[in-house]
Amino acid sequence: MIYTTAILPDGKTYEAGNANADYSSGYGLGCQLAKDSGIGKIIWHTGSNPGTLTFFIRNITRDQCVIVLNNNWYRGTFHLGGSIMNIINDRQVQLLPSSLARKIGQEYTSHGPDTALDLLANLKDGKDYHIGLVEMNQLGYDLLPKKDTRTAIEVFKVNTITYPTSGDVWDSLAEAYYNAGDKENAINIMKSP
Repeated sequence: MIYTTAILPDGKTYEAGNANADYSSGYGLGCQLAKDSGIGKIIWHTGSNPGTLTFFIRNITRDQCVIVLNNNWYRGTFHLGGSIMNIINDRQVQLLPSSLARKIGQEYTSHGPDTALDLLANLKDGKDYHIGLVEMNQLGYDLLPKKDTRTAIEVFKVNTITYPTSGDVWDSLAEAYYNAGDKENAINIMKSP
């Protein structure tokens, strides 16, 4: 049961998520099971606590195992584990796109909010940069203590467009509007279904 993908009552396979683009997976009893890896039966799982991430990936067929321990909340942790598995199996490694949050944060620090907002407007489609929900949310919250609600609101808006089903991103946007003194928009966002 551990190594068999769970089947839902409607007959569909349970989708476990995709911590690494190379290993899209279903879910067994306690671990993700990669679909069609081409190199054997792959299982994997992630783990975290505030400030730490872990990634475990095992090729049962070839008796290979990769464990990545990271004392930093870096989104590339999961990608790194899958990439190492690809390397030891002579497979191509996909490069991880640069972080939009990091790019905007660097621009903000170096050139100020107006330049950062212009850059955000040009890059928010996510074509060339990875838009990470947690990273973008953190950037927005890093801006609120600086009293820069204008930039924080725009950062949170990108997250709502990219992740429209996440309640967390809408709550963050409402909080930024509230901090800006725009209670009407804050309330309207919280009332939305």
